[in-house]
Amino acid sequence: LVGRVAAVGSEGTRVKKGDWVVANTAVGACLECDFCKNGDYNICEKRQYLGVTYNGTFAEYMVLPGFLVLKVPDSVTDKLPLAVGEPFTCCIHGVVDRAHVKAGDLVVISGPGIMGLSCLQVAKAQGAKVIISGLPQDAERFELAKKFGVDAIATSEEELLKLVEQFKPGGADVAIDCATVAPSVSACIKSLRKRGTYLQIGVFPGDAPVNLRKVVASELTVTGSNATNMSSWYKLLELVTEKKIQLEPFVSKVLPLEEWRQGFDIAMSKTAYRVLLVPGDLDDPDFKD
Repeated sequence: LVGRVAAVGSEGTRVKKGDWVVANTAVGACLECDFCKNGDYNICEKRQYLGVTYNGTFAEYMVLPGFLVLKVPDSVTDKLPLAVGEPFTCCIHGVVDRAHVKAGDLVVISGPGIMGLSCLQVAKAQGAKVIISGLPQDAERFELAKKFGVDAIATSEEELLKLVEQFKPGGADVAIDCATVAPSVSACIKSLRKRGTYLQIGVFPGDAPVNLRKVVASELTVTGSNATNMSSWYKLLELVTEKKIQLEPFVSKVLPLEEWRQGFDIAMSKTAYRVLLVPGDLDDPDFKD
């Protein structure tokens, strides 16, 4: 979500009425466990999420805990694309906090959907080289990957492994699965160098096979990334302000809230990245101050 503050509670100090804000979607947390004290509300045992266990954003007004709300910098003139910032923060958490991607790394990303393309942008912002892997029918998504600065594209495991060897003999530093199919996991594991890192961002519907022999023999680090934390949201606003990432290409359609059914139909048809629903006037100039 992205929106403008209509009112602030008696203890509100971080934002004021009229501010444009984004918010961490983990609205419920105990605030007492070690994870919460570190800002990692995503893995609190008592967490609740907007649109899952707590009323979501398909409304003109909503109430949010102040500690989860972040002011959008005044220098960000196009506010609406920040509504697709949440999946991006998930990728920031995975790429930066969990996989520790750094400048000079070779990163393999399997799956060129919105998560894979977001991971691509975050990895490039960190200074990494990126190979993205998918299927021949992903041609349109590969074109977007090129706009985001991808270094190479593979449409088969064989092609992927050849490209990895060309870029970095011995294997990639980090491999990220966003495709959530068994062949993708296998290709990612095979692509890694000794002591490389495998990151699972895509959520599997069930169990997935992992080549533990390779994990042991190459001393791989295998890690997961669950949702997002507060530092990821601050990083998102930093990257947007510095124009190191692009959110606009992920906004496929903007509709008034009253046309929600059409929005859902478009989303279910898988012909769009993200559909935004806006309460009020779509031509409101406040969206672009």
